[in-house]
Amino acid sequence: MAIYGTALLSLCLLVGLVVGKALGWLLGMDANVG
Repeated sequence: MAIYGTALLSLCLLVGLVVGKALGWLLGMDANVG
């Protein structure tokens, strides 16, 4: 179960990074908003 939790955490982190970059790009800023 610990392995599943770690995978879920890393997935959330990756999604957060991508969404943050996308938001920054949409707002016209070269920064990570997430």
